[in-house]
Amino acid sequence: MRSAEIILAQKENTNDLTVEEICSRCQVTKGAFYHHFASKESFFRQVYTLNMTAYMVKVIEAADQRYPHDPIAQIRAWIEGVARYTQDNQREMAKYLYRGEPSEHWIHRVSGWSERVRTRLAQWQAHGILRSDVPAQALHQYLDSFTYGMSSLALQGYIQLPLDERLVDAFIGTVLKAAQP
Repeated sequence: MRSAEIILAQKENTNDLTVEEICSRCQVTKGAFYHHFASKESFFRQVYTLNMTAYMVKVIEAADQRYPHDPIAQIRAWIEGVARYTQDNQREMAKYLYRGEPSEHWIHRVSGWSERVRTRLAQWQAHGILRSDVPAQALHQYLDSFTYGMSSLALQGYIQLPLDERLVDAFIGTVLKAAQP
Protein backbone atom coordinates (compact mmCIF):
# COMPACT_ATOMS: atom_id res chain seq x y z
CA MET A 1 0.00 0.00 0.00
CA ARG A 2 2.87 2.36 0.66
CA SER A 3 3.72 2.51 -3.06
CA ALA A 4 0.12 3.41 -3.85
CA GLU A 5 0.20 6.16 -1.23
CA ILE A 6 3.29 7.58 -2.94
CA ILE A 7 1.49 7.54 -6.29
CA LEU A 8 -1.40 9.53 -4.78
CA ALA A 9 0.95 11.90 -2.93
CA GLN A 10 2.74 12.68 -6.18
CA LYS A 11 -0.62 13.58 -7.73
CA GLU A 12 0.23 11.18 -10.52
CA ASN A 13 -2.58 10.58 -12.99
CA THR A 14 -3.78 7.17 -11.86
CA ASN A 15 -5.91 6.82 -15.00
CA ASP A 16 -2.71 6.26 -16.96
CA LEU A 17 -1.50 3.49 -14.67
CA THR A 18 -2.26 -0.11 -15.52
CA VAL A 19 -2.89 -2.84 -12.98
CA GLU A 20 0.41 -4.37 -14.09
CA GLU A 21 2.28 -1.14 -13.23
CA ILE A 22 0.54 -0.92 -9.86
CA CYS A 23 1.44 -4.55 -9.10
CA SER A 24 5.03 -3.94 -10.10
CA ARG A 25 5.37 -0.81 -7.95
CA CYS A 26 3.66 -2.46 -4.99
CA GLN A 27 5.57 -5.72 -5.49
CA VAL A 28 2.50 -7.96 -5.60
CA THR A 29 1.28 -10.41 -8.19
CA LYS A 30 -1.67 -9.63 -10.40
CA GLY A 31 -3.51 -12.58 -8.83
CA ALA A 32 -2.96 -11.18 -5.34
CA PHE A 33 -4.17 -7.79 -6.52
CA TYR A 34 -7.44 -9.19 -7.90
CA HIS A 35 -7.89 -11.39 -4.85
CA HIS A 36 -8.24 -8.23 -2.74
CA PHE A 37 -9.58 -5.67 -5.21
CA ALA A 38 -12.15 -5.85 -7.97
CA SER A 39 -10.53 -3.08 -9.98
CA LYS A 40 -7.87 -0.42 -10.08
CA GLU A 41 -10.49 2.07 -8.89
CA SER A 42 -11.41 -0.03 -5.85
CA PHE A 43 -7.70 -0.34 -5.00
CA PHE A 44 -7.15 3.42 -5.09
CA ARG A 45 -10.44 4.04 -3.26
CA GLN A 46 -9.11 1.88 -0.41
CA VAL A 47 -5.71 3.59 -0.41
CA TYR A 48 -7.33 7.01 -0.50
CA THR A 49 -9.67 6.08 2.36
CA LEU A 50 -6.69 4.96 4.45
CA ASN A 51 -4.90 8.25 3.73
CA MET A 52 -8.01 10.21 4.61
CA THR A 53 -8.41 8.24 7.84
CA ALA A 54 -4.85 9.03 8.88
CA TYR A 55 -5.37 12.71 8.13
CA MET A 56 -8.66 12.92 10.02
CA VAL A 57 -7.17 11.23 13.07
CA LYS A 58 -4.38 13.84 12.98
CA VAL A 59 -7.03 16.57 12.87
CA ILE A 60 -8.58 15.20 16.07
CA GLU A 61 -5.21 14.80 17.78
CA ALA A 62 -4.19 18.36 16.87
CA ALA A 63 -7.50 19.72 18.22
CA ASP A 64 -6.99 17.73 21.43
CA GLN A 65 -3.55 19.24 21.92
CA ARG A 66 -4.48 22.76 20.97
CA TYR A 67 -7.82 22.93 22.82
CA PRO A 68 -7.62 20.27 25.57
CA HIS A 69 -10.59 21.59 27.58
CA ASP A 70 -12.66 23.38 24.94
CA PRO A 71 -15.18 21.15 23.13
CA ILE A 72 -16.46 24.03 21.03
CA ALA A 73 -12.99 24.76 19.65
CA GLN A 74 -12.35 21.04 19.13
CA ILE A 75 -15.54 20.49 17.15
CA ARG A 76 -14.81 23.61 15.09
CA ALA A 77 -11.28 22.32 14.37
CA TRP A 78 -12.66 18.92 13.34
CA ILE A 79 -15.16 20.41 10.90
CA GLU A 80 -12.65 22.86 9.43
CA GLY A 81 -9.99 20.16 9.17
CA VAL A 82 -12.23 17.87 7.18
CA ALA A 83 -13.39 20.74 4.95
CA ARG A 84 -9.77 21.74 4.33
CA TYR A 85 -8.85 18.17 3.44
CA THR A 86 -11.77 18.05 1.03
CA GLN A 87 -10.79 21.29 -0.65
CA ASP A 88 -7.13 20.27 -0.92
CA ASN A 89 -7.94 16.85 -2.34
CA GLN A 90 -10.90 17.58 -4.61
CA ARG A 91 -9.68 15.64 -7.61
CA GLU A 92 -8.99 12.43 -5.72
CA MET A 93 -12.17 12.65 -3.66
CA ALA A 94 -14.35 13.07 -6.71
CA LYS A 95 -12.51 10.30 -8.50
CA TYR A 96 -12.35 7.67 -5.78
CA LEU A 97 -14.88 8.38 -3.06
CA TYR A 98 -17.97 9.64 -4.82
CA ARG A 99 -17.92 7.25 -7.76
CA GLY A 100 -19.26 3.73 -7.70
CA GLU A 101 -20.69 3.72 -4.19
CA PRO A 102 -23.30 6.49 -4.10
CA SER A 103 -25.26 5.05 -1.20
CA GLU A 104 -22.24 4.70 1.04
CA HIS A 105 -21.53 7.69 3.23
CA TRP A 106 -17.76 8.11 2.83
CA ILE A 107 -17.17 9.60 6.24
CA HIS A 108 -18.60 6.48 7.92
CA ARG A 109 -15.91 4.39 6.23
CA VAL A 110 -13.28 6.36 8.07
CA SER A 111 -13.29 4.25 11.21
CA GLY A 112 -10.41 6.02 12.98
CA TRP A 113 -12.32 9.28 12.77
CA SER A 114 -15.66 7.76 13.72
CA GLU A 115 -14.41 5.89 16.77
CA ARG A 116 -12.56 8.88 18.18
CA VAL A 117 -15.42 11.29 17.57
CA ARG A 118 -17.99 8.90 19.04
CA THR A 119 -15.83 8.39 22.15
CA ARG A 120 -15.26 12.11 22.59
CA LEU A 121 -18.94 12.97 22.21
CA ALA A 122 -19.91 10.29 24.75
CA GLN A 123 -17.34 11.69 27.22
CA TRP A 124 -18.59 15.23 26.78
CA GLN A 125 -22.16 14.09 27.15
CA ALA A 126 -21.28 12.25 30.37
CA HIS A 127 -19.72 15.47 31.69
CA GLY A 128 -22.86 17.43 30.87
CA ILE A 129 -21.35 19.52 28.09
CA LEU A 130 -23.50 18.15 25.27
CA ARG A 131 -27.21 17.64 25.01
CA SER A 132 -28.48 14.81 27.15
CA ASP A 133 -31.87 14.49 25.46
CA VAL A 134 -30.26 13.00 22.34
CA PRO A 135 -28.16 9.80 22.34
CA ALA A 136 -24.42 10.25 21.75
CA GLN A 137 -24.71 8.06 18.63
CA ALA A 138 -27.29 10.45 17.17
CA LEU A 139 -25.04 13.43 17.93
CA HIS A 140 -22.21 11.58 16.19
CA GLN A 141 -24.36 11.03 13.10
CA TYR A 142 -25.45 14.66 13.21
CA LEU A 143 -21.81 15.81 13.35
CA ASP A 144 -20.91 13.44 10.52
CA SER A 145 -23.79 14.75 8.41
CA PHE A 146 -22.85 18.37 9.00
CA THR A 147 -19.18 17.68 8.33
CA TYR A 148 -20.02 15.71 5.20
CA GLY A 149 -22.28 18.52 4.04
CA MET A 150 -19.61 21.17 4.58
CA SER A 151 -17.09 18.98 2.76
CA SER A 152 -19.47 18.46 -0.15
CA LEU A 153 -20.10 22.20 -0.40
CA ALA A 154 -16.34 22.87 -0.31
CA LEU A 155 -15.78 20.18 -2.94
CA GLN A 156 -18.35 21.80 -5.22
CA GLY A 157 -16.91 25.26 -4.62
CA TYR A 158 -20.06 26.65 -2.96
CA ILE A 159 -18.19 27.61 0.20
CA GLN A 160 -14.63 28.70 0.73
CA LEU A 161 -12.23 28.13 3.57
CA PRO A 162 -12.05 29.14 6.26
CA LEU A 163 -15.66 28.22 6.89
CA ASP A 164 -18.10 30.90 7.92
CA GLU A 165 -17.84 30.96 11.72
CA ARG A 166 -21.52 31.81 12.10
CA LEU A 167 -22.49 28.64 10.27
CA VAL A 168 -20.24 26.46 12.41
CA ASP A 169 -21.30 28.26 15.60
CA ALA A 170 -24.97 27.68 14.76
CA PHE A 171 -24.32 23.97 14.28
CA ILE A 172 -22.28 23.65 17.47
CA GLY A 173 -24.99 25.52 19.37
CA THR A 174 -27.46 22.79 18.49
CA VAL A 175 -25.40 20.07 20.16
CA LEU A 176 -24.43 21.90 23.33
CA LYS A 177 -26.34 21.46 26.56
CA ALA A 178 -27.21 25.16 26.62
CA ALA A 179 -29.16 24.70 23.41
CA GLN A 180 -31.66 22.31 24.98
CA PRO A 181 -35.22 23.56 25.27
